[in-house]
Amino acid sequence: MEVAHSGADFMGFVMVPQSRRFVEPKIARELIALALNENQRLEPVLVTVDLTVEELIELAQLTGTNWVQLHGNESAQQVEELRRRGLRVIKAIKVGAKGTLLRWEEYAPDLFLCDTYDPNLAGGTGKQWEKSWLPVNFPLAQTLVAGGVTADNATKILQELRPYGLDVSSGVEISPGVKDPLKIRLLVKALADYASNQTKEK
Repeated sequence: MEVAHSGADFMGFVMVPQSRRFVEPKIARELIALALNENQRLEPVLVTVDLTVEELIELAQLTGTNWVQLHGNESAQQVEELRRRGLRVIKAIKVGAKGTLLRWEEYAPDLFLCDTYDPNLAGGTGKQWEKSWLPVNFPLAQTLVAGGVTADNATKILQELRPYGLDVSSGVEISPGVKDPLKIRLLVKALADYASNQTKEK
């Protein structure tokens, strides 16, 4: 499994039936078990939209992970309850030219994820956003950056934003929903080169 060996920290499984990247929960469970067998440090993440706390807990138990990524209108109270009950939470924030489309200050997830606003998509836009669109006090060090990330621009994004990490989907695909092993390897090499240069500069 390419991602399990790539050096990635997280591996996402889209639990949204309307998405072209949807994975059936039972299949996700099998893939998660396989990935963890190859890399026990990998953190499988369930990518969801507007599920209830109980639905998320049930889905996490079924698939064998404790990370959920929320791309809908989930409340700060839901995030708090999920964490209280043992799940790790990534809350997605949509970023547009007018700023963030959610009162992010009210939330206390494990991590934020910033993706480009699209009126028709909950995530996976493949479009980049501008740093100037974010509030000046936004916690980028606690944030995964998504939106058009590829091997060609990953280093530039890291240098400019200094985020916790990157979230990549369409940037390593051959076609919608089909990952390209070569693009994954090129991205990983770009990130490894960046990390090596950072170490040398210290």
